[in-house]
Amino acid sequence: MRTIACRVLAVTTLVTSWIWMQSNLLAGPPGNDAGSKRKALSKITLSSIEFEESPLSSVLDYLRAKTRAEGGHPSNFILYDPNGTIAEQDPKVSFKLKKIPITQVIKYACELSNTEVLVDRNAIVIGTHDELFELKMARRNGPANAGRNGAVVQLARTPVPRIDFQGADLG
Repeated sequence: MRTIACRVLAVTTLVTSWIWMQSNLLAGPPGNDAGSKRKALSKITLSSIEFEESPLSSVLDYLRAKTRAEGGHPSNFILYDPNGTIAEQDPKVSFKLKKIPITQVIKYACELSNTEVLVDRNAIVIGTHDELFELKMARRNGPANAGRNGAVVQLARTPVPRIDFQGADLG
């Protein structure tokens, strides 16, 4: 009986360590997750920044260069616009800021251009709400998550039309 318990413990330990190693391999090198990227970016403070009626892509190019120059976490800023929505709107950004963390600059640029930001371990992705949602869903439904319920994913992707209840009674 004691031998069986020892074997079960050995197999459990082996399986647990294998799962731990696999999860660490998938996560990438230490400090390469979205949380550490946000923390590294928040430590970079710009002494001053000024843009007047500048395209969003120019602002992102500047931020990319500035994060590399500051010696911080090298960041890849991506303007994600597969449907051409942002290009069609051609948002212009204007602000003049002093002594501000780069994360706040990103936030303001997104607010002024009616876009959102998605920070992951590989890049800082700027796009519209709908396009970033589709990107997240595609990642969740990718090969790494093959067991995900397809009906739930399809339901999440289904747009709900705007319904006007004005003048409708409860019945």
